[in-house]
Amino acid sequence: MEDEMKLRKMIFFSSTILVSIIFFLASCASPTAVPTDISPEAIFTSLPITCDPVLISAQLGITMLRLQDGSEIHLSDNTEIELTVAGYCPGITSNQIDLLRGQVAVKILPEGSLIQVTAPGDVLATIDTTGLASYDPESGAFILSCTNGTCTVSVAGEEIARLGCGEGGVLEQDGTYKGPYTIDLALLAPYGEWLVPTCVLPVSSTPDIVATETPDKAATATSYCATFESQFPLTPCAPYVP
Repeated sequence: MEDEMKLRKMIFFSSTILVSIIFFLASCASPTAVPTDISPEAIFTSLPITCDPVLISAQLGITMLRLQDGSEIHLSDNTEIELTVAGYCPGITSNQIDLLRGQVAVKILPEGSLIQVTAPGDVLATIDTTGLASYDPESGAFILSCTNGTCTVSVAGEEIARLGCGEGGVLEQDGTYKGPYTIDLALLAPYGEWLVPTCVLPVSSTPDIVATETPDKAATATSYCATFESQFPLTPCAPYVP
């Protein structure tokens, strides 16, 4: 019976096409999964009516989840999350993603709302516009790229980083945080233009190079001999050795 319940709480995708899932949260209807128009067939999959998180696994291609409020969650391949949808249960006011492995890109609607992304190690990240979050269970590294708006990273309830548009950071397994740094736009390309920062990204600074003058050996030798001959007029000037 327990295994059956686990199966009912899991959505498994193994498709190279983009899949859109719309969660209908009306109390009189079960949430349903609806593919986009590019799907060859319309297949409806009922989701369980429960306050427990729904396990979603994407194995091939990018899977897109569209929530009732218009927010989108894009899962890269080999990604697994547990999703709790806001408004589904009393007390849950923000969409919540438990990132078990892989990478998710999110687009938050409407303005003023946010998505919470958690990861092992009591990590909590918030994204209020668009962002990209990754977790590698082997290295234990959690990466958050804040592509627009404001994002935060907290550990055990303590905020350790606040990121703005175009900034990213890495939280290592040992608790070391590295950032902020300017995000790599190449990482955003698979998801589309909607994830690209609308702000002007800062140019990585490089140390100022101080020009060093090359000494003019000929001029130096001439000056040396002039000084020498003024002091020793009857002695020939010896070759100048710098």
